[in-house]
Amino acid sequence: MRVLLTGSRSPAALELARRLHREGHQIYVADSIYWDVTACSRSVVRRIRVSSVAYRPHDWIREITAAIKQYSIDLWIPVCEEVFYAAQFHDRVPCRVFVAPSSLLKKLHNKWLFTQVTSVNGTRPPESHPLWSDSDLSAFRSQSEQWVFKPMYSRFASETLISPTIDQLNHLHPTADRGWVAQRRIEGRELCSFSIASQGRLQAHVCYESVYRVGKGAGIYFVPQRHPAIRQYVADLLEELTFTGMIGFDIIEAEDGTLWPIEANPRATSGVYSLADDGDLLSAFRGERKDPLGAYSIPSMVGFAMSTWGVGDAWKRGKLKQLPRDLLRAKEVMWRWTDPLPSVAVFAAICEFAWVARRHHLTLQQATTRDAEWNGEEVE
Repeated sequence: MRVLLTGSRSPAALELARRLHREGHQIYVADSIYWDVTACSRSVVRRIRVSSVAYRPHDWIREITAAIKQYSIDLWIPVCEEVFYAAQFHDRVPCRVFVAPSSLLKKLHNKWLFTQVTSVNGTRPPESHPLWSDSDLSAFRSQSEQWVFKPMYSRFASETLISPTIDQLNHLHPTADRGWVAQRRIEGRELCSFSIASQGRLQAHVCYESVYRVGKGAGIYFVPQRHPAIRQYVADLLEELTFTGMIGFDIIEAEDGTLWPIEANPRATSGVYSLADDGDLLSAFRGERKDPLGAYSIPSMVGFAMSTWGVGDAWKRGKLKQLPRDLLRAKEVMWRWTDPLPSVAVFAAICEFAWVARRHHLTLQQATTRDAEWNGEEVE
């Protein structure tokens, strides 16, 4: 089968490309950046450089459609936030697109609408309130330590305020164009899940804990966890939503065992590294699995990130003595002796993103998604 992966700048796309290639499929990739790590892999037949999906969506879908026709693509799997654009344009392309309806994706991605659609069988998100103005925010000033504040559309937790001070809250100004959410803070253990579903049927599922992170958000070291209650919650919810696609959930497990889903990422997440490899990943994307694919038993890590941000995170948390042991027991997700170029290209990609960050006054993390993220825009 010929498979197109878009958003191939992502290490998650590299993981998917390698696995699907080992299964005998022909892998094509598309993205707008120059140094695309997945494109450097021996697993890829051809790389297609396309326009920025965020800034030139009509050019982007025209180029994607042309590539699908030219290379006779059978299945298109959007990996990153281009999934939201793919959902809006899916009826224009002559192949199957592994994506949920645009209206459902918006509800899951928007951190306020998420709270309205993710309650099932008694499990529900924490108390949450939309913030559209300074007056909406004023009700929380006297008790800000009990709340978490985050933009309705955001990623990497880069702007999230957890139990902020009054001074920090004074710098927050929600608007009708850029709303925020106040969500009651829940103390407990933060866990993540990653799942693949087809028409509401669970096809793959892992639960994991991000032990080391870049700042407050993106994980770089992932320890699989066996958690039947989270698996059941996700399976029930995706069945109720008749969801098709890849999706990750962030969930707080309180001390009494109560589960509190706090947000969703309806795209590929770092959980893809923890999926067990049984040689038939494509069957999950085709909706053919009777038994969902499970998890590896060992941790996974993004090695180049652990060598920098991981060390800093370990120092802040007082885990420097534990760090060498953790590094030795984890599977590195990028380096392969038989496929070394992506691990070299990642440093060139970092330089490209650093240039974007400097030019547009962004953080390095923000630069990685600037031309490919979706913040609720409707494309005519």
